[in-house]
Amino acid sequence: MSVVAIDAKGFLRKGFRRSDRKYSEFRAVLGTAIKFKDKDDFKNEYDQIIEKLTKKYGIARKHKVIKSYEILSALRYPQGPAFIEEFFKRVADLLKNVIIYYTTIPSTKVPQVKKYGADKTGVQLVDPITFLKDLEPSYPHCCAWKYESDNPKDIDTPLFIDYFEGELTDAWKQISALPNIRIYTAGDQCNCYISTADIVTKLVDLRLYAKHMTLYKTCIQDCFPDFDIEIRFIDELKFITPISREKIDVRTKLAHPMIFIMKEGVYTDIVGPAKERDIIAFSPLMDKILDKAYDIDGCAKFFDAKGDQKFIVKGDYFLCLGNKGLKMSKYLQNLGYDIEIISAKEL
Repeated sequence: MSVVAIDAKGFLRKGFRRSDRKYSEFRAVLGTAIKFKDKDDFKNEYDQIIEKLTKKYGIARKHKVIKSYEILSALRYPQGPAFIEEFFKRVADLLKNVIIYYTTIPSTKVPQVKKYGADKTGVQLVDPITFLKDLEPSYPHCCAWKYESDNPKDIDTPLFIDYFEGELTDAWKQISALPNIRIYTAGDQCNCYISTADIVTKLVDLRLYAKHMTLYKTCIQDCFPDFDIEIRFIDELKFITPISREKIDVRTKLAHPMIFIMKEGVYTDIVGPAKERDIIAFSPLMDKILDKAYDIDGCAKFFDAKGDQKFIVKGDYFLCLGNKGLKMSKYLQNLGYDIEIISAKEL
């Protein structure tokens, strides 16, 4: 069975123009959709490739799935880009199709972008740089919309999308009811397909930078002379511009089984509740949580009792870090939720 994975990043170039020595900033958004030939074969190959490359380049493999930021942070230049280049060469034959998406807005042609208008707050005008900066966190869903629009025959192919946040768009309204969409929190760290889309997206950026090229179709094509990629310019602002300040609710599309992490509220009087998330997120335990999510083809998130209860499904895991989380998890079981309770020690 084949699957499609999508991830996206911001694209930024800063510098001084040679003509007038004035500071300039080029901002855009960049994404990748990859269709894999076979889901299971790729997962097996990915594990072996990452194991070989982490040993070859001498970096720790803290968890099974790795993202481009971790590679570049551990290796820097030139070893980091070399790792990414070698990864792509090793996986290229396992990829059925690679589509690069990008969006740029020349301020000379579009001096302002109109946002909202679907709610009572009225239209808001923003400059293109601000619009693209705001679009970056939600761009994976724009790529997903474009992919589904261009490939209606793939309606039954699972579409794995890295987690995103943003305001409601017509693009999301069109794809939100599709049955094949699954969104993964920390997808580039717990899903090997999204990890690959993340690494390829970064590869585009690195190759353009090395060749002193900017983000245009011909430049991207020149960076991949030995691989047949497709390139799509997403310029349909009507669909990707927020129509309302209402936030996109992705919870109905989150991948399951879900590992819900139960916070304990420990030391919140000192560090605050938000900091507890950071303490857990950067702990060795988090690496084990990500590996567990990878093994069950799911993902993980911190449990929000106010918003997540109605999205619990049969087979979800509740990870308890202490007595408070354990009591809450058992209480949910008593309420009839068919969940599995696991402890940090078990992981």
